[in-house]
Amino acid sequence: MTSEHEIITTELRKKIQTIISLYEQQKAEKTSLKIENQKLEQQLKIDNEKLNEIEVQFQLLKTAKSIAVSVVGSQEAKQRVNKIVREIDKCISLMNK
Repeated sequence: MTSEHEIITTELRKKIQTIISLYEQQKAEKTSLKIENQKLEQQLKIDNEKLNEIEVQFQLLKTAKSIAVSVVGSQEAKQRVNKIVREIDKCISLMNK
């Protein structure tokens, strides 16, 4: 009976060692994944800040462009009106002669 008991004990110890080894591997992997997760969260935070800055810049550019377009548009309109007024003045002056 002693040999059966020793065989069972030996097998049980081997299985316990295997389980302990697997546990240690999983523990190390968990630690590694936590570190990687923290790095990724940091990178995400940095990327979100950059995105917010870019969105602000984009809004400023849109605003500047719309102002520039409206200024150019109003200048063009003034130039056209002035041209039309000059043509009318020419016509009036020709009619008066």
